[in-house]
Amino acid sequence: MNLNYNSITIPLLKNYLDRRLWQEYKSSNTNIIYQKETNEIKRQLKIPSNELLDDYANAIRYVLEDLSRIEQKELRLIYNDIIQPRKDIISLAVKSTNTAEGTIKLTDHNNW
Repeated sequence: MNLNYNSITIPLLKNYLDRRLWQEYKSSNTNIIYQKETNEIKRQLKIPSNELLDDYANAIRYVLEDLSRIEQKELRLIYNDIIQPRKDIISLAVKSTNTAEGTIKLTDHNNW
């Protein structure tokens, strides 16, 4: 798989993570830590905070590999979603005890 990891900018990656409900946890001069809790497991991603770092492309590759494993989605699909976000998809999340274990139908809104 020959992907151009340098084409993934930090704003594009942050936008993707925000859409996937990852939260920025803390940052430093070299890294930004994002975290997300899924199925009572707290997961963290460390993304580079500077696109001029010598190992930027490798760092992005590792982030995408982690996302692929966590989201159980092909790396190429994640790459494409970051580079060309689909504008016609609406993502909603309802945080409650009824939705903590997964998803519910929108028609079940009275149970939120």
